[in-house]
Amino acid sequence: MEDLGIEDQCRVRHIALIELTALLDEYRLPTRVGRPSSKSKNKTKAESGVLGVSLSSLLERDHQRCPHAKIPLFLSEIINFLDTHGLNDEGILRIPGNTSRLKKLREELNTQFNEGTFSWEDRRSNDAATLLKQFLRELPVPLLTHEYLPIFAVAEVIKSRLKQIQAFNLLILLLPEIHQFALRALLIHLRHITEHEPQNKMGLNNVAMIIAPNLFCQLGKSSRNAENEVKLAAGTSHVVRLLIHYVDILFAVPKRLTRQLRSLWEFEAVKNKKAKNAKDVKKVLAQVKLEKTDGPSRENADAPSAVASASEKLTIRVFSPEFSKISMVLEINESSTVAFVLQRFRKKQGLPPATSPSPTTQSTDSDLQSAGCSSTVLSGSTDTLGYVSGGSAPVREPSVSSSPSSKSSVDFLRSTSASNLGLANKLETDPVYTTGNEALYEVGGNIGLRRLPANAVIVAVVKNNPKVSWEVRKCQQTPP
Repeated sequence: MEDLGIEDQCRVRHIALIELTALLDEYRLPTRVGRPSSKSKNKTKAESGVLGVSLSSLLERDHQRCPHAKIPLFLSEIINFLDTHGLNDEGILRIPGNTSRLKKLREELNTQFNEGTFSWEDRRSNDAATLLKQFLRELPVPLLTHEYLPIFAVAEVIKSRLKQIQAFNLLILLLPEIHQFALRALLIHLRHITEHEPQNKMGLNNVAMIIAPNLFCQLGKSSRNAENEVKLAAGTSHVVRLLIHYVDILFAVPKRLTRQLRSLWEFEAVKNKKAKNAKDVKKVLAQVKLEKTDGPSRENADAPSAVASASEKLTIRVFSPEFSKISMVLEINESSTVAFVLQRFRKKQGLPPATSPSPTTQSTDSDLQSAGCSSTVLSGSTDTLGYVSGGSAPVREPSVSSSPSSKSSVDFLRSTSASNLGLANKLETDPVYTTGNEALYEVGGNIGLRRLPANAVIVAVVKNNPKVSWEVRKCQQTPP
């Protein structure tokens, strides 16, 4: 949800909680989610060192050295080290590190890392992999959090693969931002390991079996029955396997949630009353649904004001308070994309042209054009499983005997069956938001603040949000 403003992120979480509760109710699964546990509330004391320290404390400390860091520097550095030195090592993650070296490594980390004097030079990859697993196990607040860890585990019993992936997607959207970033970094790293299976002998199934106990160790403490522990191990391993395989699409904000977010803004503008919590949001969305069923549509009640037409020429007014106090009028056509607007903006500002992506780049996906743009999270993919019509066909699960080295999650879905093509064509990995050092934002109307991907078609964005305003901001800044 990095492309959304803080207020919209909060609203998306409310909507995700409503959607998740309904999905769990459908399968009669536990629905008590969204409430911090007493364990997480008690972790407020000052923490030192690296291991056994919460992600939020680590990141707060790291911001003194790296203000724009999204995940703790230790996690970033150890993943980079393993990606560079460990991907081809046979048995990486499986073969433990040397006990004496690990003890010394832990001591050095806790005393030197925060001082900036710790070095990864001459470290062993198996020691680093073992340290990563220890780091995950010792987190005071688990990576999947106390609140949602049990729900990740029980979602494994959902029979429909499509619904199962939807549940994981909604759960991830409910995680705190730092946990989202850290989880995605970890899953991408694990996928990198599986992509080198011919060299390291670590396929998707092997990686999932080894990592699952480190992510779900808090659940194991409550079950001393051997049979239950075996079932828990198998179930959580399957969960991790799916998380790794579908990492490209699990962190996206579904189009369905984006539509509900827009409906919420529109309803509040008419009623002049804001929804303050998930309960209020649920009432508003129910009322919106009722009005759309019984009353006339307000979708085209007002003529689009975001695109002005003069002598058959289309123009938009772009604001850029970080660059100039004066707004800028840019001429566009029906196929102009965000990349095109940013290139024109750079030219008028006297900035050097960006080389990639092409300013004429636009999506060939008709659904993307009609939607205006994709709603993404953490530079993830553009839409999520099961939130489109015609997507009821089962999604084939990843093979346990091979890694997804040759296919991304999107490629995999495209090759599954003809019935899934409608879904797969609405997915797109790694959208680009900028053409240089700037990004274009959709502001106001039926959204709070939203960063647009470079291939979004301007006219299509206006179709979704007729009263939108346009604002260019420096891309290194996240939405306030």
